[in-house]
Amino acid sequence: MFSGQVRLRSVALTIAIVAPAIAARAQSSPVAQDTVGRSFHFRAGGGVAVSDQIANTDNALIGVDWQPRGSRFSLRMGVDYSRRESNYERLLAQFPQVCEGLCTKSLVLQLAGVSVDGRYDITTTRLRPYVVSGISLNRAMRDDEGNMQCDANWLCAQTPPGQFAVIHRTAVPALGMHGGAGVSFQIGRSQLFTEFRYQILKNSYWGKENKPMMLGVRF
Repeated sequence: MFSGQVRLRSVALTIAIVAPAIAARAQSSPVAQDTVGRSFHFRAGGGVAVSDQIANTDNALIGVDWQPRGSRFSLRMGVDYSRRESNYERLLAQFPQVCEGLCTKSLVLQLAGVSVDGRYDITTTRLRPYVVSGISLNRAMRDDEGNMQCDANWLCAQTPPGQFAVIHRTAVPALGMHGGAGVSFQIGRSQLFTEFRYQILKNSYWGKENKPMMLGVRF
């Protein structure tokens, strides 16, 4: 009986020593679940642009990634849409004298584009930081609602008092380059991720830059 108790104590002591080491190794070991049996992954996310002075800035993305099995590198393609909107209707109601000259009632900016970039995972653990870099081809649209109206030849005149018109302008193509960083967390065969990108734009009514921050899932 005494020898049996000694054996049980030895087994318990061994488990107490080995179990934490096994658990720690499982947490830090590479996770290959996201590349088992398939190399293509779908990605979707949404968020807002940071450090933006125009209110109501939203953006969304859907895309597909190609990642060779066992590789840290992914080639990604995506379709992005961003929208900025600013409304001055309440301000003009309080100060109607502003529209004695030229005034703007609302401003809507939209940016829709197709991007190609690369993602590199810095680690292959369950929690993995990564960096991205790529290019995009965009369509930028701007709608100014104000007391100015223009014809097809862009001959413009002020509207009658109290009336407003929308001037629509489009820039195609609006070329872009971007880089950024993110962090993903592996849950089964999916990844939850948060990502920040800094995008430089050319020939765009949107502006010279865009800074989207997104939350999403890759599966």
